[in-house]
Parts: sequence; structure tokens; C-alpha cells
Amino acid sequence: MLGIELLGLWYDEELKPEENPVEDRNNWYKIGVEPRRVEELKSHIQQTASVFGQKCLYFERAGEAEFL
Repeated sequence: MLGIELLGLWYDEELKPEENPVEDRNNWYKIGVEPRRVEELKSHIQQTASVFGQKCLYFERAGEAEFL
């Protein structure tokens, strides 16, 4: 597993234009999982977003991104 702390910017459609972009410190992790466990990982990511009060978390697999 590889972990990196980054400063990120994101846009929230629920905010006024002048309140965007939102600055946020992020932790980026790259991990390997068996293909049969990808859905389990996605479920865990969604639960984690909820626990931390996040609207979503960024998930990238093989170059394709999703917000979970």
C-alpha cells in the first residue's frame, strides 16, 4: 500500500460559485485487491465516507474514476 497526503480542490454544486473551489487536504492511497473483492472495497469506501461525514470519496480503478 502507498499513501500520500495531498492538497486538493473540488467543486461542490450545492455551494455558491464564489464559494468554489473548496480546498481540502486529502490522503491518497494506492492498494491492490483481487478482482473478486472490488465491490467489497467500494462498499467499504462508501461506509468510510459516511463515517467521516464526507459527501463522497474518489475511487479510481484502472484509470476510470467514480465518486462513491
